[in-house]
Amino acid sequence: GRGASVAVRVQPSAYDVANPLRAPKDRLAALVHATGGDDDPAVRILAAASPAISIDPQGRLLLDAIQLVQGGSDSLSCKQGEAWLDRLVIAGSVARGMTAESCTLKLRRGVLTGNKTTAGQFMGGAVHFENSFITSNGNMQNGAGGIYLGAGARLEAVYTTWVDNQAAAGTQYSVACDEDDDVETVEVRNSVVINKGFNTLCEGASVTTTAWSTEAPTGSNIAVGFADLGAYLAADVSLMGVYRAIPGSALNDLAMWEDGDPTIDFDGDARPSGNNSPDFAGADRATQ
Repeated sequence: GRGASVAVRVQPSAYDVANPLRAPKDRLAALVHATGGDDDPAVRILAAASPAISIDPQGRLLLDAIQLVQGGSDSLSCKQGEAWLDRLVIAGSVARGMTAESCTLKLRRGVLTGNKTTAGQFMGGAVHFENSFITSNGNMQNGAGGIYLGAGARLEAVYTTWVDNQAAAGTQYSVACDEDDDVETVEVRNSVVINKGFNTLCEGASVTTTAWSTEAPTGSNIAVGFADLGAYLAADVSLMGVYRAIPGSALNDLAMWEDGDPTIDFDGDARPSGNNSPDFAGADRATQ
């Protein structure tokens, strides 16, 4: 049977870990900021040589308001487990921000930024993003873009903002799919996906009510080239990796809030409620 759950409330500080903090097999582990306010001092975890956090097979992790910074490896790893990741920041990993194999992951109000290879590599399993920023990940030499999917992985993203992710030639910049025989599934809605060029999402992606870098927007979407980024979003100088929506841009009323969508944005500002209500696309609602 499943073992006992364990919860750890972490006081704001910077911590170095020599070995991964683990969500063990058949256990539910919670790792949360002790006070938890959006403006409270941060909990920062640095692991120089291994993942900062590992989820073992059949392990389950609840995480809230934790930052994994400047990791010397992949910062979070998961194998055949589950995780609910709220207000997670992964920044500056020398490899991948997250790597998962046959896992089910949900990221809410997160920031994945400046990770050298990719923000997340997901082989099989399913991942759900909402109200999150995936920015400035990857590189032009061997990068795998913002998110890299393989082995039939499924990605669902709503109210998510990708900006300036990069990849090696021929690889999609924001969401890339492996050229294996398995077919990956990508659904992007109410989002913003902007990068240099137009090699943005892997072939066959479902894109609705979204502003993205494409030569041929269809249906409810609009095309936004990287040169026009400043008309839609502005980098937040106090929160690395976060881009603020500019009031009055075409992002306003582009999204369509549906029953079951998040009731708040990245900051906790209220989203409109009521099925088919117009809303800002992306993780941030502009303050009017």
